[in-house]
Amino acid sequence: MYYFFKKILLTVFFLNLVYVSFSHAGELITEEEALASREAVLMVDVALASEDASSPTIEIISPDNLSIPIKNPFLMEITFITKDGNSLDINTFRAFYGAFKIDITQRLLKQAIRTAKGLKLHNVNVPSGTHNITLTVKDKNMYTVEKQFKFRVESK
Repeated sequence: MYYFFKKILLTVFFLNLVYVSFSHAGELITEEEALASREAVLMVDVALASEDASSPTIEIISPDNLSIPIKNPFLMEITFITKDGNSLDINTFRAFYGAFKIDITQRLLKQAIRTAKGLKLHNVNVPSGTHNITLTVKDKNMYTVEKQFKFRVESK
């Protein structure tokens, strides 16, 4: 009975994962994901990678003040800073949304323009509410950095 129940739960989970992965190709964050994240009961949070002196850093350039609400559409600019002459491995970049850590990497990269120092997204449009995003990236020496940021979007 336990095996059968476990199999059903895993099947439902993976079908939902496939649905989320393919059904919202043009949106950075869907209304459903925002709602689910707001209503989620926080469990054990993903531990932040320890910041080694040689690890790269991630800075959010724009929006420049995440403590005040922003309005759609907005500019998002992310800068990666490497240390000790290391170069960044952009193929290791990942972006996760909300309490469920939904992988939005491909959606973000699809809308992003690569700059000399990072990524820039013009006309970002997300549902109203509070949003949590976690970014990770490694340099060529496999030093990892993880940056979590939170922002609030108000309706017009």
